[in-house]
Amino acid sequence: MFRLIVLLIFNMFPVGLIGNSFDFGDDFQKQALILRKFDVKPSYIRHPALFQVLDKYKRNKHIKYVLQAMKSADVFLPSIKQILNKSSVPDEFLYLAITESSLNTESLSNRAAAGIWQFIPSTARLYGLRVDNFVDERYDIIRSTEIAIKYLSNLYQRFGKWYLAVIAYNCGEGALNNAINRAGTDELEVLINQKRSNLPTESINYINKILALALLEANDETWDSEYSYLLNSVGSRSIATIRVSGGQRLKDIAQSIDLSNDEMQRLNGHILNGITPADGEKYSLYIPYVKVPELEAVYKTRRVYKGEAEEVASRNITKEINKFNNYNSKNYRNYDKDDRYSQLKKVNRIPSDRILTGTRVDVPILYNSKGISFYKNRSADNEPTLSGTRGDSKYRVRKGDTLYSIAKEFDVDVKTLMRRNNLRTIELTIGDDLIVK
Repeated sequence: MFRLIVLLIFNMFPVGLIGNSFDFGDDFQKQALILRKFDVKPSYIRHPALFQVLDKYKRNKHIKYVLQAMKSADVFLPSIKQILNKSSVPDEFLYLAITESSLNTESLSNRAAAGIWQFIPSTARLYGLRVDNFVDERYDIIRSTEIAIKYLSNLYQRFGKWYLAVIAYNCGEGALNNAINRAGTDELEVLINQKRSNLPTESINYINKILALALLEANDETWDSEYSYLLNSVGSRSIATIRVSGGQRLKDIAQSIDLSNDEMQRLNGHILNGITPADGEKYSLYIPYVKVPELEAVYKTRRVYKGEAEEVASRNITKEINKFNNYNSKNYRNYDKDDRYSQLKKVNRIPSDRILTGTRVDVPILYNSKGISFYKNRSADNEPTLSGTRGDSKYRVRKGDTLYSIAKEFDVDVKTLMRRNNLRTIELTIGDDLIVK
């Protein structure tokens, strides 16, 4: 009879309350609610595998490391939480990103997974992220978060439970499907038994780490006064988006709003070379929201490509090629200080330090700081892109055209194009006919 009573007591309360090594607090219902958000049964809170992680975090002060990581990311953390909050994905999936990368925007794994959500190149491209030598949107804080939500939602639709989506995110859909087939069930308690499911150890630890962090959020002792503000930052606006043209240097924008180069690069790691590619596209960059007034003060009446916004390199292409071939000369060493040499190589994907005479070279066009436009209520889909082909003396404006892209296509400068068409602004209307020759 005594043995039966002991067993009943043990099954009625969480392990931490028995061993006193981890205190779940008085609000057990809150803990159960969090588990239900992951479609995990509340009874799982007693599982030794989960308790072991909880206890480790508490004993080794690992949670402090996690909180400090969140604090270091407080510039963009509210924006991520806001995106999650507006989606169908539970807010607690923030801890998936924390587990993946500790919210380190420069994170790169030995498996070539990058960014705070740790996408590998193939998955990133499959879901529409740009990954090349110039732009890697896995490091784009906003875009990668939106794609992570889309990816997780697709995994949820396939497997039907959020904890299964988490596991699939880690080990892949095929590995999870094989584990479920081997176990004969998708119950979490069975899947984490390797003998029955063959689920990778990393994936078992992965789901338990995320659940543990989510449960710790409900523990008042975890969130002291130093970190409590991180929990209440969902509604705040932490970063603002600006749209810039090709050839914009991050350090120039940073300098104009009194922001450090390191912080500008941290928020815009998707621009790999510190300069937006000179391909006629426009790019989303991020600055701290508190810097918006400074940006508006500097660029209040400026729009991209307006008037003297072009600062085209005065040297012609022939001179550029000659200097490229003679980069060891004294003159070229001065030229190299302006980063033109490295940009020529990157833009043209030239692996060596020499090219043949007659080779066509794309020369990056550098714009001055007036080439920045503040992104307010305009859709990214409506931003100008390079388009248009050579034709007769007139050209009909298409969606995505800009004065600069048209001028470049027909080998005229913007001022000439504006003068020929009596244009007072750079704004174009789709369907207009422009005199180009």
